[in-house]
Amino acid sequence: MADISVTTFSDARECYRNKNLRQALLDQFEAGKIDADDLPKDVLMVLMHNQDRLELSHESIRLQPSSPTGMRWALADIELSSGARIAEGDRVTLDLLSVNRDQSVFGDDAADFNPDRTLPEGIAPWGLSFGQGMHACIGQDLASGVSYVDGDDVDAHLFGLVPAAVQTLFDHDCRPDPDHPPEMDASTTRPYFGRYPVLFNT
Repeated sequence: MADISVTTFSDARECYRNKNLRQALLDQFEAGKIDADDLPKDVLMVLMHNQDRLELSHESIRLQPSSPTGMRWALADIELSSGARIAEGDRVTLDLLSVNRDQSVFGDDAADFNPDRTLPEGIAPWGLSFGQGMHACIGQDLASGVSYVDGDDVDAHLFGLVPAAVQTLFDHDCRPDPDHPPEMDASTTRPYFGRYPVLFNT
């Protein structure tokens, strides 16, 4: 295998366009020949580097829940452990973007993407993005998959629709379009892409 060093814009752009060059960079990284800082900084490179890790989708869902809030109505008076009082009939808005970044639960780097974080017992890797208890989303395992444990039957394992969709993108050599960079959605304050153009090999 040849050593490849990428130092120019045109070479880096070719890495985006060519899966083999991306894989060569990953091979160099895994062999200790280059540092993580030398890898292109984009979502697809991170995912390509970690294709077999379901924790990536769980961590993404924790940081980017499909809805930024959840709503509940109190059926009785209650005092939370924080001392906050909620009266019967009150509407309670759960700020999922904040709760899923609670440093007392997810650590000092709670706002950062870190699929290797250690979670307290009983805390789902996706936080409260799917709700909890009797109101939990019944499709959470279908969407995000069930954590794989060594010894699980790979053919019978539920990896989830999100990881399956990402894998399908990899199978078709999906990569960011270097001539049309992604754009954030200007119609919302949520950190969502309005456009993320990609290319596929034909």
